Amino acid sequence: KVHPEGKGLAAPSALDPAPNDRRIPPGTTLRQKLKNMAVHRRQVDWVEAIELLADIGLSTLKQKDKESANNSMLSLYTIACWYVSAKRAEVFPSAWFKLGSKLKARSDFSALSDITVEGIVQQRTWVEWKILRSYQLLFETAASLNSPQVAGLAAFYTRKLGELAAENGDLHSLEVSVKFLNTFIRYLINNKMIRTLSG
Repeated sequence: KVHPEGKGLAAPSALDPAPNDRRIPPGTTLRQKLKNMAVHRRQVDWVEAIELLADIGLSTLKQKDKESANNSMLSLYTIACWYVSAKRAEVFPSAWFKLGSKLKARSDFSALSDITVEGIVQQRTWVEWKILRSYQLLFETAASLNSPQVAGLAAFYTRKLGELAAENGDLHSLEVSVKFLNTFIRYLINNKMIRTLSG
């Protein structure tokens, strides 16, 4: 289970990987390669934790359990708060912000264009993007199920992430949040969901 405060999602700098010398590219030291492998494994752990919370939210939403869906979104936001603080404290090594091959192969990231992926890497926003993508899925599902309150909560937490980024001087993460909010608005307009849009 994922602790709502992000416990269990260890910072990659604290890892001590087991040796594996079979995939060491030329010009890369064994020590650095092992560190990168450990970071990439931890990236997958984080993505799976985020996806688990999103899946719980989607499942409970479809069962009309609005309270549990909200708890899922709150847990995602709590993890985001912890992550933003750790990121500001420079807990994460530079390799953390580069997408490893396993991460790139996952459906959300593999569907992105090379330009978008490059932007996420340069701006160091892949975790924020992944959390916001989860809110997008919850938002669209809630809207399609005629649940404007839950859709509104997904938009609310998306806005809160933007505010959190602004407070911490992370303009790149703020920009990502704004883009997702604009996506929400376009979705409602395109689907003529005036009630949800006005709510």
